[in-house]
Amino acid sequence: MLNMKNEGWSIGAVVTDNVGQCGRARRILSLRWPEIVFVICCAHDLNNLVHAVLKSDNAEVANQASDAMNSLNASYTFV
Repeated sequence: MLNMKNEGWSIGAVVTDNVGQCGRARRILSLRWPEIVFVICCAHDLNNLVHAVLKSDNAEVANQASDAMNSLNASYTFV
């Protein structure tokens, strides 16, 4: 970041993963550069959420709903 700032880059935000080490780094860096926003990447959390839902009891309901829709869609193509 120092090199980028020295080269004239304007840094407004930094995105990091949501692991413990990155949280500590965000806290330290935000004290050093209070004008920069340090945020957590939500894509990783969203991916974990989707995996958890697909592994839960709701996954069976989702699969049944998908099968039902596929059957309905297939039946309309022959009408």
